[in-house]
Amino acid sequence: MKILVVDDDAICRLVILKGLQRGGYDTVAARDAREAFRLLQSDDTISLLITDMMMPEVDGFGLLDQIREVPSLTRLPVLICSALGSSDIVFRAAHLNIAGYLLKPIDLPRLRQEVRRILNAQARPLAHVSETLTRLEEDEVGYFQMLTYFVEKLSQDLPVISRLCDRGESQNISTKLAGLSGAAQTLGAEALSHVITRMAQANAANDTCSVSVLLPEFEKAAAELKETVQRLCRQLEPASTER
Repeated sequence: MKILVVDDDAICRLVILKGLQRGGYDTVAARDAREAFRLLQSDDTISLLITDMMMPEVDGFGLLDQIREVPSLTRLPVLICSALGSSDIVFRAAHLNIAGYLLKPIDLPRLRQEVRRILNAQARPLAHVSETLTRLEEDEVGYFQMLTYFVEKLSQDLPVISRLCDRGESQNISTKLAGLSGAAQTLGAEALSHVITRMAQANAANDTCSVSVLLPEFEKAAAELKETVQRLCRQLEPASTER
């Protein structure tokens, strides 16, 4: 998931970018609304827009009006980070279907918390199950057997990755994450895949501290995947018995 940060203030833009990158997020930046709109139209991998409101020429409201007129961008989540916080401003922004509103000065832990909340709401434990079955040429029974095995592997690998982080063994962390990432993507474990990608990006930057910080998210995504697989397997049991 890529995040677009829009702020005409270079210091604020840099602080937000570095704070998100420490959280393992892929980022891109724009200095004004016009540049942001061009990026949004040309890059369909952007999953979240973080924007200031006070900007020259086209302000945050102008940018929101523009993107909501583009069919492919109507559902793009937007997080506002601005020094403007009057009730009428927030009320007007809410009517443009924003995902959140944070007041400056920038609070990076709070910002990352909001970003996690917004992106986690988009990602599902399992996505596009029917398409995955077709892609893998599997029936439901075979697919959920693979998922069950993967869930068991996750429970074994989590403490191993935690120990590797404690020892700062970046190369071994990379090997573990690469294997898990491929399996998560193959099986359509969307939420888990997103977390692993962020962990891998942080690890590639030799930031094992950020990898450790992301471990609770990894554990939560793994637990949600396990719960989803168990629930779907229970639903599948009567149909399997009837056959």
